[in-house]
Amino acid sequence: METPPPKPGSLVSLLQSSTRELWIYGCMAAAGAAGGAVVGEVAIRILAWVMPDLNHESTLRNYLFTGTLAALCGAGIALGFLLAGTVSRRAKLPGLGSFGFAFCAGAAAGCFSGLIAQAFFALRPQDDWVTNYLLRPSAWALMGAILGLLLAYTVPNLGQVRGTIGGAVGGTLGAIGFVIVGIFMPNLMARMCGFAILGLALGLCMVAIDVLSREASLEVIWGPNESAMLSLGPKAISIGGGADTVYVAGLSPNLASVHFVNGRIEYIESATNRTTVLRNGSRLKLGKVEVVVHSQS
Repeated sequence: METPPPKPGSLVSLLQSSTRELWIYGCMAAAGAAGGAVVGEVAIRILAWVMPDLNHESTLRNYLFTGTLAALCGAGIALGFLLAGTVSRRAKLPGLGSFGFAFCAGAAAGCFSGLIAQAFFALRPQDDWVTNYLLRPSAWALMGAILGLLLAYTVPNLGQVRGTIGGAVGGTLGAIGFVIVGIFMPNLMARMCGFAILGLALGLCMVAIDVLSREASLEVIWGPNESAMLSLGPKAISIGGGADTVYVAGLSPNLASVHFVNGRIEYIESATNRTTVLRNGSRLKLGKVEVVVHSQS
């Protein structure tokens, strides 16, 4: 029995097919950004206490505080993305090395873009439409693009180019949201809500770019109304009971893999290297999990 994919060309139906992934990535990235903002606010107050002689309006202070806050928010977003990938696929929790890489990559991206933003604001300190609607979105788009480039691996087969595009779009939308909440909230609350909006926009945009550009996908079904959609591509989707893309309890690690290359979807058994060509609607029962192939051809 074949399961038809969402109707080609219908953006709504495509996005609906990955609603779970959209909200997991969006909400966890938002939570990570908000958490990073809280830690960042504490950090800059500690810095102000440790260095009381630093002039309140000095250039060094502005760069130091902005870089610290942006670095911790970027780290929070990166950790949120890492955990979102784990939760959406029900995979095993990543090792400390993965957490360390995500934290450092996010902090570096956040710090770099934060310093660029501060440089923009130093050139044009007045709070006007150019600063709010041109310079700020440009700086946050840069942050989103760098995070998208570095964190594309958390979304299977997203790729760095699409990750960068999704991140840049998300960063721009996040900056606009930041400006809007800043109109109605005091600075501290505006920063926390603004960074949360940035995380939400990044998560939603990166997954949306993945969904709208995919040619083939693998639906993983754990039970009634419990499923996830993973994009198929040249990077194999591994299935097994170890540190696999799709974790299935009770199976041996890296039992099999599925990839999409040159228009062919192939299922490869790791032990025997036996290859089976799959088509739209093909179903496989692997332990307690069922996987269904969806493709446009």
